[in-house]
Amino acid sequence: MPLPWRMRTWTLFIATALAARPAWPANPNSAGAAAPYEVQVVLHFADDPRFTRLYKEAVFNQARDHLLALMDGVFRTEVVTEHVLVDRLAVQPLEELSLSHAEAAALQQTGQVYLVTVEYVDGTYRIGSRRYDGPRGLLGPYRRSETPDRQWVPKAVCDAVHRQLALEAEVRPSGRTRDEVYLRFPAGLSLETIERWLPRGTVFQVMRVEEHPDGSRKQSPLPHTVLRLQPPTSPDHQGKRFWTARVVSNMRDPWRSSSRNVRFIALNLPVRTGRLRLRLLDQATGEPAYGATLQVRVGDRGFDQLTDGSLLELDPEGYVTTPPLAGLAYVQILQAGQVAFEFPVPILDEWTEVERRIPVDAQGREKAEFQRLLDYQTRDLRLLHEKLNAAMRHLNSLNEAKRYEEARDACAALLREFRSSGRAVSSRLIELEKLATSLGLQDQPRLRQVSDDAKKLQGRVSDLANLHESLQRTIEKAEAQARADVLIELGKQALDAYEIDDAIDKFKLALIEQPDQPELKQQLEALEETWRVKSRQHRAARELVFEAWAHAELTELEEMVPKVRQAAQTLLRYKDHLSLGRLLHANTEHIVAISELIDELANRGTTEDRQEGEKWADVSETLDNFNQELTGYIDSLTNSGSPDDPARPVQPDAAAAKQPDQDAAPSTPSSQPTSTSPPDGSPPAGEAAEDEEEE
Repeated sequence: MPLPWRMRTWTLFIATALAARPAWPANPNSAGAAAPYEVQVVLHFADDPRFTRLYKEAVFNQARDHLLALMDGVFRTEVVTEHVLVDRLAVQPLEELSLSHAEAAALQQTGQVYLVTVEYVDGTYRIGSRRYDGPRGLLGPYRRSETPDRQWVPKAVCDAVHRQLALEAEVRPSGRTRDEVYLRFPAGLSLETIERWLPRGTVFQVMRVEEHPDGSRKQSPLPHTVLRLQPPTSPDHQGKRFWTARVVSNMRDPWRSSSRNVRFIALNLPVRTGRLRLRLLDQATGEPAYGATLQVRVGDRGFDQLTDGSLLELDPEGYVTTPPLAGLAYVQILQAGQVAFEFPVPILDEWTEVERRIPVDAQGREKAEFQRLLDYQTRDLRLLHEKLNAAMRHLNSLNEAKRYEEARDACAALLREFRSSGRAVSSRLIELEKLATSLGLQDQPRLRQVSDDAKKLQGRVSDLANLHESLQRTIEKAEAQARADVLIELGKQALDAYEIDDAIDKFKLALIEQPDQPELKQQLEALEETWRVKSRQHRAARELVFEAWAHAELTELEEMVPKVRQAAQTLLRYKDHLSLGRLLHANTEHIVAISELIDELANRGTTEDRQEGEKWADVSETLDNFNQELTGYIDSLTNSGSPDDPARPVQPDAAAAKQPDQDAAPSTPSSQPTSTSPPDGSPPAGEAAEDEEEE
């Protein structure tokens, strides 16, 4: 009896694929050991008597064989039926499945996972699928297809995976124009393979990758920025696997970064022809953005191709619906006849729904751009300070081992890098301040914090230069005083990093190397007195700041704020400006982390995520106000201090005659305190007897 035409077609397709592929690997469920990308396909059948064991095995085997043949040489592929995410499907349908940050981190998934479910609903076989991006911990949108043909299910499973496969490439600015970048694919991919998987015009999502000194990575989508693929522009680029891509973005310069620890990657998106349903909300009120002065243009050929013929009607609820668009929608928002915003939207489904909050303001576009630039400048400065902290710990270890030549060379390399980064930071800051002044935002607290952090970086680079000079003197003269100078500079760097005990140890070692330093000895005693714990309350407040609060999870912050405020008052009473400075720095780190979380929630676009983002914005505002109070506390203590600052040991008398410019301490940023004269050490009036000074 002849087979049905669908089954004949599917059988012929499988036979052709199997004939073309090489011999199977030792593991029959995996292939592509040398391929550059890692993929795991998880196939799950609903609990239904129609899905017998023989049928499930047949579907699994056919889908597996086709996927392995299809992806061999590009993806390291494994097809399985068991996975930890499958267990979640017992309580959450695939379309509702969600993962918290902690749950995603616990999975430790290094590649992409494609979850595919097979159900029988109302006389049809329903195939649902979602992609889980392991390195980024992100779940993609739910996709569904249906077929009434039982024999067509394996093909539908393969199609569900194939439509969502993503290739990753490194993004490098071309240097020729802002609107063009190069994409570099892994060496294991041939040009023919790239052309087969990624036709011209393929759309890519750009990811910003921050690499921290401890080896961890933070990846986040670059907002409102995509790439469109073009073929290699020259034989040289073909040999290096450079492909040209056109940048589609509403950012002035998406690739700006003051830190060398930031890079960009691109992932291709499964775009298609479909409609866009866009809703605009007032950023200030959350109400629908609607009015006579607000207009929307949408097209799929480029921002420069949008004309009044592209205008679409905006209804009173803030919705606009487009005709079918091919792959990528170019959206322009006009206010009072002028282009206020423009951004791309990839079309990923038959209906792509997007919600955007916009400031209904004539300067809304410029203000949004200012906030993005300010966020990136804040993150870049944080990365630079983290890298400098790690580098200083390495220099400390070299110095303790008396490997002065290696320390000098490492210090010189750091100076070259951070002087270059410092110039970039200063240039970006000048532009930010000019933009802030033009928008009336020059008094924004976060801008002041960025300015203070930039000054602190300059001060630390100055300290690094002093350290380099001290190392050079140690090598050239091999004198005890030169070694003491190195230790003094290392102590200053330790103070900058709030490692007070280490700073005290370095100053003590400096006195061991060269005891004839009366001023250093006097100031070391003052620093030890300032750092000495005055009472149990004082110790508890300091431990709360340096341990619990500095390492607190975001979910713990709101509950801990009252205790931390009480601890700040205790530290103020004991004139402990060092611990207050560490508290200010920890608050700033939490504010940056909350800003990143708010950005991630905003990119998701759901109502729950928006409400969650508003809650975190309130927490960030509370910490920002707290920081302003702390700045006042620290100023009140430091302005009343004597010139003999315990946190700023001067050079000894003998060295001062030769190097008078080193008596002054290097400038430090406001996020790390400048010490003052020691407090008198007496407990506040009214303390109980058990609150007397501790030994």
